[in-house]
Amino acid sequence: MAVEGRIAAAAQGELPESWRALASAPSYGESFLTEKLNAVMTKLFGVVLDVATQEVLDNLVVDYAGKCLALELINPAIDYWSKQPVSIGATGRNETKAYLDRSAALLRLRAFLVDQTRLMWDEVQELLPGRRVRRISNVPRVREITLAHTPNPYEFEQPFADTATSFGGPADTAGGGTTGTAG
Repeated sequence: MAVEGRIAAAAQGELPESWRALASAPSYGESFLTEKLNAVMTKLFGVVLDVATQEVLDNLVVDYAGKCLALELINPAIDYWSKQPVSIGATGRNETKAYLDRSAALLRLRAFLVDQTRLMWDEVQELLPGRRVRRISNVPRVREITLAHTPNPYEFEQPFADTATSFGGPADTAGGGTTGTAG
């Protein structure tokens, strides 16, 4: 069972060796790739698209979805390649084969794909079929209100009177005490 569709082919174009390695690895396999593909389609379109529906998608949308799927596969690919030998040696004629650090290359590819998808998003979002429209409530935002609906707090009546007039008259400043009657 091969993973089919234009989105899978676009992702395979971004990660050809890692795609093939993950598809044939017993710990991942094609069912894993299909699950990742379905997750990306659900995030972008709200549903899993069949192969016929993928055929009529705009090329920019397919490219974007393929890049998103490749981003989803980079972590498993790093895990896979980190467990593989970096160099192979042979005795006899001294054959040696060495590979670059694939995990570091995938990390660089991740940064590149993140930048690419961010740049593409403005164009792609308009082309997405059945895209979700974010509904904003009709309640005005604070910065949009020109006239405040609450009174100025400095215009409120003071809840407590001044201590100098707490007994109904001016304070007795000459005698050092307060005015009023003692009971």
